[in-house]
Amino acid sequence: MYRSSVYSGNHTETKWAPFSGYGMTGLACWRNISYTFKYELREGSLYDPYFTNISENYITSYISGLNAVSWNQTGKSANIANNGKSVMLKVSGYYLLGVEVAGFTIGAKIPDNWKMTSHIDDAL
Repeated sequence: MYRSSVYSGNHTETKWAPFSGYGMTGLACWRNISYTFKYELREGSLYDPYFTNISENYITSYISGLNAVSWNQTGKSANIANNGKSVMLKVSGYYLLGVEVAGFTIGAKIPDNWKMTSHIDDAL
């Protein structure tokens, strides 16, 4: 008889990004994408987990480290690949060197897209 177990988890992928934002303002900067996922362990393969679902409602991104800009996420997507062994994450947004007041930008606004791959073994 076939049985399976489904579990939930959270993970953050981090990538060093020394030239994020405006010029070299992010020399000690990391890009981070956090996401919530479900994975499955089938009977007989307890050491062979795989992704079954990525909740796009819970994909968030942020920058960390020393930088002079802020990151604002405007879009997100995720696709499960490699027979459930990895997930391709993509977020879009913009760096802001300045401030936003009542929806108006004062300063430079630089659009960007981040792409990262996360493997199930790293997420667990």
